[in-house]
Amino acid sequence: MSKKILILGAGRGHLGLIKTAKEMGLYTVVVGLPGNYPCIPLADKFCIADISKPEEVLAVAMKEQVDGAIICASDTGLMSIGLISDKLELHGLSYESAALSQDKFLMKKALVEHGVQTAKFVTVSSFDDFVLRSSHLSYPLMIKATDLQGSRGIYKVYTQDEARDALVKVFSLTHRSYCVVEEFIEGIEFGAQAFISNGKVKFVLPHGDEVFDTGHTKIPIGHSMPLATGDSDFLSKVTLQVERAIEALGLDNCAINVDLIDCDGNIFVIELSGRSGANCLAELTSIHLGFDYYKLMLLNSLGKEIDSIIEQLNSKNRKPCISKMLYAPMAGTLKSLEFPHSETIAIDFFVKPGDELRQISSSNDAIGQIIVGANSLEQCSQAIKEIESQISITIR
Repeated sequence: MSKKILILGAGRGHLGLIKTAKEMGLYTVVVGLPGNYPCIPLADKFCIADISKPEEVLAVAMKEQVDGAIICASDTGLMSIGLISDKLELHGLSYESAALSQDKFLMKKALVEHGVQTAKFVTVSSFDDFVLRSSHLSYPLMIKATDLQGSRGIYKVYTQDEARDALVKVFSLTHRSYCVVEEFIEGIEFGAQAFISNGKVKFVLPHGDEVFDTGHTKIPIGHSMPLATGDSDFLSKVTLQVERAIEALGLDNCAINVDLIDCDGNIFVIELSGRSGANCLAELTSIHLGFDYYKLMLLNSLGKEIDSIIEQLNSKNRKPCISKMLYAPMAGTLKSLEFPHSETIAIDFFVKPGDELRQISSSNDAIGQIIVGANSLEQCSQAIKEIESQISITIR
């Protein structure tokens, strides 16, 4: 009898995961809210539940008697994964760890307590509170909702007046009575994918991040592997901070997505979460490391042995790769879309004529993606430029 895997979420970020699960012969139970989501028709069974409500999802997991539960590319269902792992004794991150990674204040507090380098911060519940508590922090400042993702509820401010406006916006979005205010660290922003199983970190993989700067926040629009730097100690410094951060949150038996900054050779951890990164990062990890990362995550969630896959890692054979998210040049209704097809380059669009398109304000506004692997990052970049030049989008 096939093993049952519970997949939390049915959006485009889970397509690679469910396709791999089906290839592995797993019985897929997808849970989420009804809608026109691409994973629903692929699932063996679709169950309606709000993945942000752990008790609802636990009830589905118990009824379906699943052998494992998993999420990727989104923080929304992490608390549900934690509760299921604890209650059903499945191989996944704990509820306590999920709770820490879902609250930017609790996360930052844990990072500081475990000696992880991170930005100076305070929590505030009003503008008056901000004035009182943030006087020792230096501008510019980042004001962040503690419970949102996808660059939502994040504002960069340079003055007290801007902070007042940003706080109004943050408190209109967050479900909590407080937010985090932290110093902006000037440096090179990058990320890392990591994996931990049975208390052992299996790998830490830094990657380059290309971002779109809205003026108040930065939205990821592309990633690249490997991340080339002139610092011979770069990987060891990144690994040290990431491993400390993983320990601080008590993360185990999960993929990990980390946001970092390199400030003159000093590595700062900004945030991390117990799931794989979004916007093609799982696909890039697969290309770069030479194995199906989704398969590794699925095997781990089922409590299966993964060391034989990890042992295949050979840094000498790692393939350079780049992903690029595509956004509409303007808001409006999509009239027509033309793009080239390639057997060697993955090009996907999530929209069709008649769809309403938005200008970029968060990563959720992406309309397509390109993934390229080649012999060098330069070749990857050139291939993406050539593809982009052949894309024709008409909006009315």
